[in-house]
Amino acid sequence: VYTEGCLRELTRLMDLSQGSHPNANLEDGAVNLATSRVLYIGDSLFADLVDAKREFGWMTAAVTPEVGEEMEVQQEADYILVERTIEFLLNALRLVQAELGAV
Repeated sequence: VYTEGCLRELTRLMDLSQGSHPNANLEDGAVNLATSRVLYIGDSLFADLVDAKREFGWMTAAVTPEVGEEMEVQQEADYILVERTIEFLLNALRLVQAELGAV
């Protein structure tokens, strides 16, 4: 378990040289990052999660506290009212467009 830093720092600490491909022949005792069974948990989709999956084939999980906050907002009465108002206006616009197209 590694809980400090980012993907780049983790791979450096695991003794992966910057220029080598993950599937390259490794010296005895070195960790083959491409075949390691790793679950990489991060909080930045583009800074490290995509690279961990693409470069090493690791399973990834994202820590996204903003999703919980967004779910709470969507349950508020003001949000629901605005959402229904937008839906009503879009439907009215579609009806007007259909009527104009029929003329």
